Amino acid sequence: MDKLRILGSSLFSCLIVACSSGSEPAAQAAPPVDLCTTLFDKTMQCGTAEERTLISNRKETTIKGCKERHREPEEEKAELACTLKPNCDDYLTCRRELGTARLKKEVELALKTGENFERVLDTCKTGDIRDDDAKKLCVEIFKQAIATATRELAPLRDSGDLRGGSRCVDLQMLAEKVSPEEKAAADVVCKEVDAGRRAKEALDLAASYLNVGVKEVPVECDMALEDLEKLESEWAKTRLKEVAARCIIDLGNLILPAKVKKMLICEYQVEKVYKAVKKYSLSDPALDPWIAKAAKKCG
Repeated sequence: MDKLRILGSSLFSCLIVACSSGSEPAAQAAPPVDLCTTLFDKTMQCGTAEERTLISNRKETTIKGCKERHREPEEEKAELACTLKPNCDDYLTCRRELGTARLKKEVELALKTGENFERVLDTCKTGDIRDDDAKKLCVEIFKQAIATATRELAPLRDSGDLRGGSRCVDLQMLAEKVSPEEKAAADVVCKEVDAGRRAKEALDLAASYLNVGVKEVPVECDMALEDLEKLESEWAKTRLKEVAARCIIDLGNLILPAKVKKMLICEYQVEKVYKAVKKYSLSDPALDPWIAKAAKKCG
């Protein structure tokens, strides 16, 4: 009844102003409602304990961030309408529906143009999304992000860059949100990244051994070859040949001439080279005769 009396009084005042001769001062318009302040107050009233704790001591910052977000007039009107809902359940439902509609629009734009892609991706990853259509759109965002991440990992894998490890964690978490198949594909990519890191370590160490004349095959070479051997991709096969050439053939040409002639039994480092040559079907004009001689003790 109070609301009706206020409304009636307001309408009556408007009629008096409209019909007056202009001698009376015009009624003052009600000040516009500040949406962001209203949203802050409503969140403090209806938000979760975590939300209230997060913004309780950051009122000015929260409101400033809210005001900096671009809104179409219709969107602002709809958000304001949510704050007028009579209870918190209705308000939260209204806000969730608005958020879902906004997310769908933003995801569709990000998929078409790439606009705000990272922000939309983050919302899809962390948001409480309940709408099935919105979930499907987010899956498309995930797929696009996975494709980009996979492309960006290729040079890191090839160079053995340590940053590939952390990038792989993100890729695998993202792929898990899409499907078991995507997760399996991401796991393969990340095994290659890890093998690429080990391959670089092996190649660098083997080069340093050759440079100073260390007559050993470092254990890092063994580990790199084992990792690469487990992978079936063409990349892994090519990389295995590179590691074997440096670690086994080049170092073998340093080790075997120095050890084979005088060894009484198959010496450990010779055995490592001999077995790797046989295992990976390696051949080298300089090394082959020494492998034939080593066979007498190691074969």
